[in-house]
Amino acid sequence: MGGCTTQPATSVSPFELEFSQDSTERGLQVLRGKLLGEQLDKAASVGVPLRPAVFGETVEVSFRIQNPFGEEIQVLEPSLGLIVQIRWEVERWLPTGAVEKLTQTRNALLDRSIVLEAGEIFWESSPLDLSLPGDQSSLWKVTVGATIRTEGLMMGEKIYPVSTIQFAPSQFLVFPGGGESLRSDTLSQFQKIVKLNHPELDRHILVCCALLSEAQRYEAATSAVRALSMTTNFRRASTLMAALTWLTKKEFGSQPSAWIAWGEELKMLAGENIE
Repeated sequence: MGGCTTQPATSVSPFELEFSQDSTERGLQVLRGKLLGEQLDKAASVGVPLRPAVFGETVEVSFRIQNPFGEEIQVLEPSLGLIVQIRWEVERWLPTGAVEKLTQTRNALLDRSIVLEAGEIFWESSPLDLSLPGDQSSLWKVTVGATIRTEGLMMGEKIYPVSTIQFAPSQFLVFPGGGESLRSDTLSQFQKIVKLNHPELDRHILVCCALLSEAQRYEAATSAVRALSMTTNFRRASTLMAALTWLTKKEFGSQPSAWIAWGEELKMLAGENIE
């Protein structure tokens, strides 16, 4: 019979054991920091005007963080201080039917630290100039977001690796001056405007679209398709197709025949004629 052999026991040095424990703790800290950062991002928001603004105005946008945790937190500052990077994207819908996107960023240094008790709110505001070079637009859809870069998050006596606070973006609309009258009885005004083939009215068409309620969009789209089927003006056709894209979220582009066919199908389903 063969003899039994035994493997020598592997010894673990105190150094290796300590290194393993440190690695585990660091891993847990990183994981905890990721979870805390995600919660903090959900508690950070951008405040924008509730009503449409006007080209050329300066509006206030605000940045709000509410401590979502059950104890005090401190956002640790980098050597240069807490810097808010503000990003704003402008989607410009032109009277010709073209859509342009412009993105700008700017940095602002906070003049105070962020130390919040449980449930406490940090609030800061910044002016935003609504002036851009280029063609006069019918309508802007403005999206504002922000990021704060940090050196970490202190909670209790522990520091967690949270490198940024991301503010959820918010949107608001910007109109040409003089469009205030379109805010009352908007659907009726839209239906009248699309029947009048005057170029100076083109810029009001998209403004009306943005002011319509969700429930009014079907009726407005039907009116826009009817007007599109009757116009011989290329510029007006382009504006009506941009309006239909806004109203329906469909992507038929600059193909009047596709929009008209879609409108006819829609009306047939409703048991009506497009004329």
